[in-house]
Amino acid sequence: MTQLRAEQPTTTYGDFKRELLGEIGRSLQIPVNLLLGDSLKHNYASGRLDWQEYARAIRLEQRECGVSVLRSIFAAWYREFALVERQSGRSALSPPPVAWYWDGFEHVDPKKEAEAQAIRLRSNATNLAIEYGKLGLDYEDALRQRANEIKLLRELGLPLDEAVPQTASSDDEDENEGEDGDDEGDEN
Repeated sequence: MTQLRAEQPTTTYGDFKRELLGEIGRSLQIPVNLLLGDSLKHNYASGRLDWQEYARAIRLEQRECGVSVLRSIFAAWYREFALVERQSGRSALSPPPVAWYWDGFEHVDPKKEAEAQAIRLRSNATNLAIEYGKLGLDYEDALRQRANEIKLLRELGLPLDEAVPQTASSDDEDENEGEDGDDEGDEN
């Protein structure tokens, strides 16, 4: 029989714990840096890549939840609603289409994301419903709100140019205007 040596935990214990938690996280599709709340051993690019994969997994879970759980709950609620409507002498219409809006994910560089979004919209690779849906918003509500804001700005006599972002193409046109000498205000 010998005395135990006080060498535990060893210097590799931290690495062992990180690997163990990483395996647990993989089964839940959670990157180890997010699971531990520690990105010390990650560079920006690998951390960003991990986050993108994790966000994709969350969106997939949300979609599955919408199909398998929320749609069933809505259908059961609507059957109950239709029954009450019929008992009240009113006719119930067929169930309306429904959409589920989840909280969106913020991008680390909003300017780059906005530029990419504008390109996707211009090239018809996306639409407003998709882009607002990524933010967890209904595009029709957001557009109505924006129209109300612009209307109020006009009523109050506030400048719209600060409230409405300028596009790159309109800036280019303004800069090119008059370069060829065809300005309307030019007198020859």
